[in-house]
Amino acid sequence: MITPPPFSPRVFRALACATLACILALWPGRSISIANSHESQTWQWPVSRVGVNRAYLAPETEYSTGHRGIDLVAQPGDAVFTMAPGTVTFAGLVATTPVVVIAHSGGWRSSYLPVTSNLQVGQAVAPRQVIGHVGAPTEHCACLHVGLRFEGLYMSPEAVLGHIPRAVLLPW
Repeated sequence: MITPPPFSPRVFRALACATLACILALWPGRSISIANSHESQTWQWPVSRVGVNRAYLAPETEYSTGHRGIDLVAQPGDAVFTMAPGTVTFAGLVATTPVVVIAHSGGWRSSYLPVTSNLQVGQAVAPRQVIGHVGAPTEHCACLHVGLRFEGLYMSPEAVLGHIPRAVLLPW
């Protein structure tokens, strides 16, 4: 008898993230609370006008191409808000593009680019606090690119923002 190998921690985390994304995608409303062991946080859109230019596209493998975030309609100079409270872990240039990364409780991390900011690493940010302003358009797009990771694995920010529509089963 052949027994299958046990799940690796990476596969287990990927399955847990996929399950969480499905649950969050079916949750009604524009923003939702994600319960942690001791606290909960409400995720909110990082721009005033909500419009998605380009959706998240999961890569086939960890090293494949994909679109690991969403592109939101935004103009240079528009205010950018944090999606949830947290702590700044990076605020600076990545290959000439200004980027802000915020660590949130429960293993979540959000990233925003191009965003010019005066925030310092280690600085706490409150819910819906202005973290910077949309910078000049990049080769990527004239937009605000927002990424989201849970314990290091990328997922669609729309899952926590309640923007993914409910799945509808069609009769065959």
